[in-house]
Amino acid sequence: MSPVPLGWGLSIAAGCLVAVLIGPYVPSWGSALAPTAALAVFGIGAWRLPEDERLLWVLRVSVGLMAGFVASTVPVTLVHLSESGLAAAELAAALRVTDAQHAFTVLTRLWIVMGIGPVLGLGALALRHKRTRVRV
Repeated sequence: MSPVPLGWGLSIAAGCLVAVLIGPYVPSWGSALAPTAALAVFGIGAWRLPEDERLLWVLRVSVGLMAGFVASTVPVTLVHLSESGLAAAELAAALRVTDAQHAFTVLTRLWIVMGIGPVLGLGALALRHKRTRVRV
């Protein structure tokens, strides 16, 4: 039996757990871009070095962690913002914008940037799989 499904499940569950334990999370641009850039680098490495299984596992676990984190932190943060009357003002202050509507727009953009990372990683895994299948 392949350990791949277990690796996917554990990494996604770990990402969800981190998001729930952190609670409402408003990322900065750096913390939104860094994991996405790391997944892009891992993806390029896994595509260029198809025989390196360790790099492939790093990519799989990173994609799972990021996907689980993004999928969980969005609803956790939205629930917090909807339940608290001061949360919209706190969000605007944290993002250094003047009004709550602009803060929600910036926060949505940050989540989109964070969500692009797992998509890039999955794309790299698909391209790598196609490339290794052709070689055999």
